[in-house]
Amino acid sequence: MRLIYFVLLLIVSLSAKAVDVIAYWSTNQEPVAQYVLNVGSTPTDSLVQSTTPASFAIISNLVAGQTYYFSLCARNVEGYESNPTDPIPFTIPVPTATLRATWNPNNDPSQNISYQLSVGLDGQLVTNVSTTGTEANLPGMAIGRSYSFSIVARNDEGQVSNPSDVVVFVVPDVA
Repeated sequence: MRLIYFVLLLIVSLSAKAVDVIAYWSTNQEPVAQYVLNVGSTPTDSLVQSTTPASFAIISNLVAGQTYYFSLCARNVEGYESNPTDPIPFTIPVPTATLRATWNPNNDPSQNISYQLSVGLDGQLVTNVSTTGTEANLPGMAIGRSYSFSIVARNDEGQVSNPSDVVVFVVPDVA
């Protein structure tokens, strides 16, 4: 028995705690009783094995940010099994959110003020956002991670305020 090809389409749910993946594949042209999907953390191991007559399987409790390897074989009614496909690596995306940071304006109305918001993660600067307003949208913030924020104000003459106190915020899971 020969498995023609394996095209993996993955749909990932968004939750920082446990990720569910739906794996789809094209059906074989030969009669198939079952498909066997193997999912492992390396190309040669199998953490999860799903046997199904359908052309899809739901794999639960995978970890966001980890790479898994998916391979598939087909089994006919006599029990003969095709060779497994080459493992296909897939890194489960880390769910993200968009945060909106807001702050009070500078107290000197005679100056044109701009602001620089510094965003850190694990003690490292992730990004600086410059704006003339008192808010900034921050897309791509990883759910469940702890970010630090600090802001400085700058006037037209190039003078820069002392940095604000650092604010630490953990992005909540929206699920």
